[in-house]
Amino acid sequence: MKRNVVDSACLFLEDMAGIYTNFNNGANSGMVIEENFVFNTIGERLGAPEAYSMANGIYVDNLSTGVTVRNNTVAFVKGMGLYTNFNNTGNELHNNTSFSSGVNELNVHKPNSAPGYVMADNILVANVTDPNHDVFNSNVTFDFTFEDMGYYTNNYVINPYSDKTIEVSYKDNGFKRIERFTPYEWEAAAPQINGTISSPVKYASSVNPNDVIKFYYNKTQSTQTYTLPSGRFIDAKNIAYCGTTALAPYTSVILFKVDDNACSGASVCSHTLSVNVDSLAGSSVKLSWNAITESFNYDIRYKPEADSVWKYAHNVRDTSFVLTNLLPKTYYAYELRVSCYGKEGDWQTFPAFKSEDYAGEHVFINATLENCSPASSFSAVHSTTDNKWTIQNSGGVGTVDKDYLTSNSAVENSPEFTLNVVNQLDPCATYDIYIYYLSPITQPWKIKARLNTDSAFVTYDRFTLGAELLTDYIGTATSNRLYRAKIGTIQGQSDISVVFDDIYYGVSSSRSVLDGIGFRKISNNVPSEPDSLQFITLSPDSMRISWRDNAVDETGYIIERKNGNSSFVQIASLGANTQTYLDTTAIAGKFSYRVYATKGSCKSSFSKIVYADNTDAEHVFINANNDNCTPTSSFSSTQSVTDNKWTLANSGGVGTVDRDMIVAYSSTENAPEFTLTAANRLDPFSQYDIYVYYLSPATQPWKIKARFTSDSTFVTYDRNTPGAELLADYTGT
Repeated sequence: MKRNVVDSACLFLEDMAGIYTNFNNGANSGMVIEENFVFNTIGERLGAPEAYSMANGIYVDNLSTGVTVRNNTVAFVKGMGLYTNFNNTGNELHNNTSFSSGVNELNVHKPNSAPGYVMADNILVANVTDPNHDVFNSNVTFDFTFEDMGYYTNNYVINPYSDKTIEVSYKDNGFKRIERFTPYEWEAAAPQINGTISSPVKYASSVNPNDVIKFYYNKTQSTQTYTLPSGRFIDAKNIAYCGTTALAPYTSVILFKVDDNACSGASVCSHTLSVNVDSLAGSSVKLSWNAITESFNYDIRYKPEADSVWKYAHNVRDTSFVLTNLLPKTYYAYELRVSCYGKEGDWQTFPAFKSEDYAGEHVFINATLENCSPASSFSAVHSTTDNKWTIQNSGGVGTVDKDYLTSNSAVENSPEFTLNVVNQLDPCATYDIYIYYLSPITQPWKIKARLNTDSAFVTYDRFTLGAELLTDYIGTATSNRLYRAKIGTIQGQSDISVVFDDIYYGVSSSRSVLDGIGFRKISNNVPSEPDSLQFITLSPDSMRISWRDNAVDETGYIIERKNGNSSFVQIASLGANTQTYLDTTAIAGKFSYRVYATKGSCKSSFSKIVYADNTDAEHVFINANNDNCTPTSSFSSTQSVTDNKWTLANSGGVGTVDRDMIVAYSSTENAPEFTLTAANRLDPFSQYDIYVYYLSPATQPWKIKARFTSDSTFVTYDRNTPGAELLADYTGT
């Protein structure tokens, strides 16, 4: 189905659209719907059930399999622009434009089986100021994971008036979830979602969409030119438009007004960014960078170093951004670029960062008479009139561990008390603190609580924002009474103190019931540990090590060393950002080294340990002779000062290591280059310094040139060469 124009189609049955297909059309595998226009579909309320009264644009319906929808334009429909429902596998939607739909620009509804969609390069744009409008809705898809739903690549999901433009229901670890996402949050949620682009512009809700968002389409068989309003515009891909635009047959474009300036060329947009990794916390990292005056937006892409596929955060309007859903303890490569009017800058690469470990599990601590004070606030004997808290046992219903504290606030007013947890937290970590309380669905039970560092109480019940209904001791949530709610976040502390109070109702059946408190570690406040520890040089009197600096907020590095089987001891304390250390205190022996980063009193994990044995780290001399020097045509065994060859000579020992030497009489001859090769003498897993031994008497201008075969330039050596050592010769002097 190609190049049709469907305008003002009127729905009179419950399941139709401007273009519609389902399995009743026959085997629809291989069907292609392309380059069509669908506009202004209308739902007829008198002719259709209420739930189906809004007509859609292009509708791929029941049990469709293998249908391709591509390069179509849908606009101004009352229902969903692009709609899939109860599909099977093999359906693809790509390079479509869906604009200004009454419900959603794209809606994926309740597949029959895992659909494995391929949805790519679609431009989905809303022009409504309503922040609750979802541009894309994956609806009633609770039975399928992100992987089941398929691949969503390089789609433009745009509402210039709202950031939350996507609603998705999905299955996650067996649980059914529904969430509203920004385009980036959706991108970060699953590896099957990649390259999602958000709105390139942002408008205040007071701005009329019709003044700043323009839609043009060409439904003729020839290229058409359109005159634009005054000002500068861009499309979803940040292509600049001003004055006029030409459209090929059966194509369309959606333009966003940038400003009222006169037409100008696209910016050069060549700028250098300076980026900081501001913080690492659990599975997220915050990046910040310098502002560029000419910038329109910024783009970020990142990936594990070992991967080939980038994740994207497009059209970031601020100069900082938090990347989320990172893999734990993984090196991430990342790049940034500046977006200017009609022009994208070059991607700029920055040093990799290493993510931290994930947050910990919830830890529950029961409220007991031993950890609550003052003792005068409690009674061991149950009473509903003594104005004290009583410890009771529920048999397990509605509690974590059967026991709980209660105040019968219908007839008594119990005092404040504090629950203290001592030495349970790591002061080098950050924790969320929770309370566990009972609030049955049929009863007005409430409790007040605050961290001891806060001044105001907060009231908690089943309606508290973020409160979670938990399974109780007997493994069910049917009692509908056990809740957990976050009360605050603390760091740098080893103790927890939470203050509680009841709520005196004077109302029949009211209670304040506490089961306990809990904590959950959300991040470490320690710097990331260094890695890639290795030896750079090894000699009898010194060893140099190096490592990779992964930390972003360290105050220093500590070097530890041990000799043989002894214990590690600190040998150096270095400043932040250090990556090498020269140990000149070691003597010949077997040593181990390790390094860790510090942040105040907090320490990172240790690096790996590297081992060194410099017992044998002596100079090894290899004689130059006819067996290890090539080509042989460069040498002569007969001494001559005019044959332009090197002579294999014997000095009688004076000035040499082993009497033999190779000589060129360069005052009268020009001997050729030659190569000395020492085969299979080195350990490929070790590092070596390489030396040349040569003669250069104090009274003579003797020199020699040398280089590695891998180098292109010779270096000249004589007695004045920096670092040259005068050695004792064969005779010992």
